[in-house]
Amino acid sequence: MAPINGLNLRQIIYTRVYIVSIRYVSYVNVLLIEMEENKKEMSLNRKKSVVLTALLVAFTAFAGCLGDDEVSCGEGTELVDGECVPIADDKESNTVTFTLIGKDMSFIGDGEDIDGIINPDLSVPLGSKVVINLVMGEANLHDITLDEFDVATEQLYEEGSMASVTFTADMEGTFAYYCSVPGHRAGGMEGKFIVGDGENTVDPVGSIENIGPALAVDTDNIARDPMLVPEPIERTESAIVHIYMEAVELTAEIESGTTFTYWTYNGTVPGPMFRARVGDTVVVHFSNRAESMMTHNVDFHAVTAQGGGAAATSTAPGTTSTFSFKAMHAGLFVYHCATPDVPTHISKGMYGMILIDPETPLPTVDKELYLMQGDIYTKWRPGTVGH
Repeated sequence: MAPINGLNLRQIIYTRVYIVSIRYVSYVNVLLIEMEENKKEMSLNRKKSVVLTALLVAFTAFAGCLGDDEVSCGEGTELVDGECVPIADDKESNTVTFTLIGKDMSFIGDGEDIDGIINPDLSVPLGSKVVINLVMGEANLHDITLDEFDVATEQLYEEGSMASVTFTADMEGTFAYYCSVPGHRAGGMEGKFIVGDGENTVDPVGSIENIGPALAVDTDNIARDPMLVPEPIERTESAIVHIYMEAVELTAEIESGTTFTYWTYNGTVPGPMFRARVGDTVVVHFSNRAESMMTHNVDFHAVTAQGGGAAATSTAPGTTSTFSFKAMHAGLFVYHCATPDVPTHISKGMYGMILIDPETPLPTVDKELYLMQGDIYTKWRPGTVGH
């Protein structure tokens, strides 16, 4: 029989062919058997038959190697005694994961060594991959920010929602993690992030970043018109008085070229002046616009019950609350938002006055004016252009 490709097909030839791809070694086992019919029983003109009796192709992961110097193991495996085996968990990653619950103006540790600890120290080795999860334990606005590592979660509102940051702890030292929502860091939402021995090798990032560009304004004048005063009460009988209040977050100018995000009652600072008489029942209808970022409420100092109505009117964006109280004491009383952080809500514009007239009408005057002093606290000096 004539040779084919240099092989005498009367011989049994067994070959193994290795096909190496990026992630697989393929074994092709080919068994060629040439079977020749008995010349005495078959015609001399009959063609010889070459039968391919077995073709086995097996694809396997890099569990086998061509030799220590010829093949690298795949992702998640390493070469041990000539075989590729899974990398142990402690070798595969040096990831450190923390979970913090945002609630009651604090970060509460969840799990392992930090479980239940308020604003726990988060300690990691230098070079670690760090994952910090934030879980909302209440309906409020929170995030987690680490300035030095230039990371921050998105700001969350809904209870049970979660966000996370992932970064490499490539600087040794003690740094701060905190909530960047205005007033929340000052209100207690801050903890230590410690890398290595905690000795700072770089200067911590300052708390004052560059001012952003001025924003488009929602109103040309945020100030309440001092002439908008309710009419004096001349009746001598008690009545039911309805008060309608709306929490409105908007942008306006502090001065030309400098914009500020105000939190207001009914869109002005201060909020409206209200009026009732001793013996009246005051019904407060309080709503919070759907586009608001924060929960708001109202605390009337004219109300002697605890919180002045704050708990009853704690109102999430897009919702409405109602409560009533009986006016028992004459006087001019402040009202304000009492949602934590209280000073932030007040300084951003959430305050006003309510006048409870005595049972005997006040003397007649030519004109009544509504004036109330308030302060605005900014990060930058007066005259700085931007937002």
